[in-house]
Amino acid sequence: MAEGLFQKLQKNSELDIEVQSAGVSTFEGQQPSKHTLD
Repeated sequence: MAEGLFQKLQKNSELDIEVQSAGVSTFEGQQPSKHTLD
């Protein structure tokens, strides 16, 4: 959702920006990713 919103906001901008989103997901009891603990 954030990717789509940002693309819409910058659409008329003169900046040359590429927007990508990795997304996130989780479920109850799942341990945090090692990357979030760095």
